[in-house]
Amino acid sequence: MPILKLYEQSQQESEQAINDFLKGLEISSEKTFKELFKLILKDLSSNKGKLVIDDDLINQVRQYVIDARDKSTYEANVLKFVDSAKDVGRTDIGINKELGNKVSQKVADRLLNNNGIFTDGLTAGGYEVNVVNRVQTLLYEAMYNNLSVVELQGNLEKYFMGQSTNDTGDLVKWAKQTAQDALYQYTGELNSGISTELNLNALFYTPSILIEGSRPICKHFIDDFTGAIPYDEVLKSLKKAEKDPTGFGAGMIEGTNTIAEFLKNRGGYNCIHKAYPTLV
Repeated sequence: MPILKLYEQSQQESEQAINDFLKGLEISSEKTFKELFKLILKDLSSNKGKLVIDDDLINQVRQYVIDARDKSTYEANVLKFVDSAKDVGRTDIGINKELGNKVSQKVADRLLNNNGIFTDGLTAGGYEVNVVNRVQTLLYEAMYNNLSVVELQGNLEKYFMGQSTNDTGDLVKWAKQTAQDALYQYTGELNSGISTELNLNALFYTPSILIEGSRPICKHFIDDFTGAIPYDEVLKSLKKAEKDPTGFGAGMIEGTNTIAEFLKNRGGYNCIHKAYPTLV
């Protein structure tokens, strides 16, 4: 298969994996919301229709969010997403082989199983820092601003499910960016590992995937180079980006100043480009 077709296949598989994850998330979010509100409701007190401040419940709601999530299909959906990401990784290993990178099965298996980034971002730490904290804040604000039970319910429902079919809610918006970054950094780490393993010295930056809002450094690599980009040219660009973090380096992840880190992070958070290592 021509290399450009393989690039497109990898991109399509990446987008499909994220879209499937988000569809599953919309289902689990509704279940999480209903279970969570049931747990909160049994402990809520009100006076003349307004919530009574209960700091113990504000603290307890952290565990309620975890309990509600665990009763939904959320974690199963994350595991399915990880499997889909591994399929993307296998496609990217195929791209590496098309580029002449002789990746052994032992190396491929080791890199494919390096998927802790999904756990960090979408389940354990990431979910608790983002989702749990947000729910706790919504409950705190409702109590201290004299909201009603109905108003609290509406705010929680808005967070988990949005206000309409065209509004997915802040939970899904958070998960979309987190899932996208996790997937692209996962395959980026795979390419970085192959580069290190094989002592490669150049990279191909995925062409024709330039979108509105693409980072300056991404535009530079796509517009100003054809074919493989030697690592010394990449390093020059990274130094330029480091000196100009709000201009040429705008949007990049801090510390992206080595080849290994660039192969992993590329243009920064929410970047959908890929960098494949090669030997020239």
